[in-house]
Amino acid sequence: MESVFSDFNTIINRNPMNSIILKKVLMRWKQHEFITKAEYKKLISLNLILPPAYGCLKIHKIGNLLHIIISLIGNPLHNLASYLHKIFNDSLPQTISW
Repeated sequence: MESVFSDFNTIINRNPMNSIILKKVLMRWKQHEFITKAEYKKLISLNLILPPAYGCLKIHKIGNLLHIIISLIGNPLHNLASYLHKIFNDSLPQTISW
């Protein structure tokens, strides 16, 4: 796992999550009444931390490699993604599978 994340060509000196423009976008949506004030409060996230990453051991592979997993639950964009998913899911017709 250390070899996967040890890219010394890229050094980040600050948290990149702080540069997300989510607040500005949501503020505009609220001003144009695309979302309500309650939806704005639900979608805005003050949790600007990087999501955790961990590895699951691939015991069936030679050399026991790791499968990298990055949890995006709790990520600043998680609430927005869930909100948009519900809108898209409700507006598209359901497909019939046989």
